[in-house]
Amino acid sequence: MLKRLAHEYEGRLKVLKVDVDKNMALAEAARIQSVPTMFFITKDGRIVRQIGLLPYSELTAKTETIMSE
Repeated sequence: MLKRLAHEYEGRLKVLKVDVDKNMALAEAARIQSVPTMFFITKDGRIVRQIGLLPYSELTAKTETIMSE
């Protein structure tokens, strides 16, 4: 799903993936307790956290909403 999102929004959105098992310090610093956890970071630095899996249509709708704010 993330690869699809990255492809569809290429040039407008960066998608980064982190293996929390291999990067435990980062997971702890970000207070990740459940997987998947996604962070949307806007150009002005606002962070929107999404815990849990979303259907692709909801993920794209949320992405569009955050990008338009």
